[in-house]
Amino acid sequence: QRNKVFSDAYAPGSTFKIITLAAGFEEGLLRHDNTYFCENGSYRFHGLNLRDTESHKELTVREIIMKSSNIGIAKMVQEFSPEIIYNYVRKFGFGEKTGILIEGEAEGKLHPLNNWSRVSNIYVAIGQELTATTLQTAMAYSVIANGGYLLKPILTKSISSRGEILFQNKPEVVRRVISRDTADKIISLLVDVVKEGSGYKANIPGYLIAGKTGTSETF
Repeated sequence: QRNKVFSDAYAPGSTFKIITLAAGFEEGLLRHDNTYFCENGSYRFHGLNLRDTESHKELTVREIIMKSSNIGIAKMVQEFSPEIIYNYVRKFGFGEKTGILIEGEAEGKLHPLNNWSRVSNIYVAIGQELTATTLQTAMAYSVIANGGYLLKPILTKSISSRGEILFQNKPEVVRRVISRDTADKIISLLVDVVKEGSGYKANIPGYLIAGKTGTSETF
């Protein structure tokens, strides 16, 4: 038997764009009101041909995330060094096993930095050229929800027999990944995705929901 949540890895696609936001805000390279020209939906860079599902001209960081513009993300990360993207991907826990106490966990695939091409930083920033499990992606979003802390995932809260607790898990902090200020900025953007952006179908009246849509190409 296999549990695909942690045994199968695939390209996370646009859900991965929070890593780009985290790196940019944390390193002081992004502001909400930064504006990027999104090339009217088609952009060619170093042999890479990027397309958006809709044609866009000038978009702010907020609008890029709301509309999930690949071209907007590509324009952002050109201002980052590849080392920054790579380091934050690793900080969020991608490319290695989470350490859950179940056999068969996949670690996903993240190429070493010295194997990256001239466009790898862009591909990775939009959730391509790497693979991740659903559990790893959930962990990354939990960093945002937990104010910047990466916690080891817990699948079993406790084990008891006849009223006696034989085993009990407790929250375990792996490391601080980003500041609370950065986490709050990302939450604000993800709330807008659900309120007004590509994730509008997840909007439930009376609830404040943060989320991100994601599609990816599967080889």
